[in-house]
Amino acid sequence: MKRFGGIVLIIAVAFAALYGLNRWSWRAQEGQELPLPKEEVAQRHHEKSSETEFAAGPVGQPLGDPKAKVRVVAVVPMGVACHMQTMQILQEIAKADPKRVRVEFYDMHSPQGQKELAKHNIHCATVLVNGKFEWKVKRDGKEQTVVCQRKPNEPMSTYNSIDLIEIVHQELQRQYGKGFEPAVLQRLRAKGRQILGIPGATALPEEPSSAKAKVVVEVLAPSRQASIYTLFANTVEALQPLKKRYGEALAIRVYSLMTREGQDRLRALNLSGPAVVINGKTVHELEEPGKGKRQIVTAFGSSSLQFSPEDVKKVVLALLEKRP
Repeated sequence: MKRFGGIVLIIAVAFAALYGLNRWSWRAQEGQELPLPKEEVAQRHHEKSSETEFAAGPVGQPLGDPKAKVRVVAVVPMGVACHMQTMQILQEIAKADPKRVRVEFYDMHSPQGQKELAKHNIHCATVLVNGKFEWKVKRDGKEQTVVCQRKPNEPMSTYNSIDLIEIVHQELQRQYGKGFEPAVLQRLRAKGRQILGIPGATALPEEPSSAKAKVVVEVLAPSRQASIYTLFANTVEALQPLKKRYGEALAIRVYSLMTREGQDRLRALNLSGPAVVINGKTVHELEEPGKGKRQIVTAFGSSSLQFSPEDVKKVVLALLEKRP
């Protein structure tokens, strides 16, 4: 009888363990957060806090004058890379004009963050500028609607982090009659592109599509993790001496194909991947003294011969020196 009772007890324990494991698995499949050991909870909290502090200081700490007429409120999940890029760009905006711009950061999972979202009846990561998250900005001379919600900087995103520079610039014009100073705006645009990892960002002119440009180079660059990234970064670098020499006659615009802006431009040019587009073309004929003519294709993968930064430089130089 005791032996039978022992068997029953073992079966009961096994059943309870199996039931608990099944519940655990079900919660994981449903996306519910599973409990963690205390040591791991403490470690995660420490990692999250240090990353948050690096990007924006203590959560909720405002930047800028409380009386500023432009108030930016970022309610985002802390520790997510794309949102941290947004926060870094907002930091730069606040530093650029602290008397006229106020920036506040909130963890969307905190009580204060939830309170901020509830004020506007929204339930996802959002950046609000004077209470609005939907704006119109100009890209390549065309007006587009951007919605500053959810994850930015991806092909299917509804906004890029650098859109916030243009939005705040617009709102400063509306509230004060004057936006950022031209030099400040140029610096912010360059810094924003640098934060997003777009090659050659610090050397971009403020208006790359200037009417004075004789040659327009558009670099559609892959992600920084791609093996061919250095080819495009080196190409932009190779063009800098020409930019310095020819000034406004040469316009250089760099797009990251990891952004919605880059994907839009890719489709507009009817291309399928990374490329260097020179005056709207990716196939060029170059004539060199003593070598004759040769064809250079600057769309990656469209030719068996890979172009080099020096090839691009030669094509651009030939166009700059070509007489009308």
